[in-house]
Amino acid sequence: MKKEFTKDEMIAGRGCYLLERLMTLPFMSKEIITIEDVLTSEISIKDKRWMVYNNCQLNLIEKKQLALQLAWCVLPIYEEKYPNDNRVRDCLQATEDFYKGIISVEKLGVKRNAAYAAAYADADDAAYAANAAANAAYAAYAANAAANATYAAAAAANAAANKLTYTQKIQEILINFVK
Repeated sequence: MKKEFTKDEMIAGRGCYLLERLMTLPFMSKEIITIEDVLTSEISIKDKRWMVYNNCQLNLIEKKQLALQLAWCVLPIYEEKYPNDNRVRDCLQATEDFYKGIISVEKLGVKRNAAYAAAYADADDAAYAANAAANAAYAAYAANAAANATYAAAAAANAAANKLTYTQKIQEILINFVK
């Protein structure tokens, strides 16, 4: 996993950041910028997740692990709103079981579809949490879905802006993940 970047690498991997905006960030004054510099900066949690996912050269297994960790992190957003709906939790557990070889891809697909149904039944931050779980399950056999899962998890935290603890938890997961 790549953890250090030059200014040129940061510029090349800046994504949607305007160069002018990137150059105003304090870590850009350093010769070598660590991923910890980025993760402890003032940029949004979605941008921090994007940086780890797209610039740290994660392999497919690492991308899947990160997607699953972030989806578990935001699960309480969904469960707070729907305490009697286990579809999202079941999907995350099925994803872990699939990775362990306990269940088939077909069973995982059933749980994933149930989590997607939960996501589409809602239009707020709980939907993002459910979508994170479904995408994490889909990531079991699709790399781009792992990206969607991490994005959905970060979006769930951002959508629940009044719940700063989720943003803090996601930041903590990202920092621990890159250590």
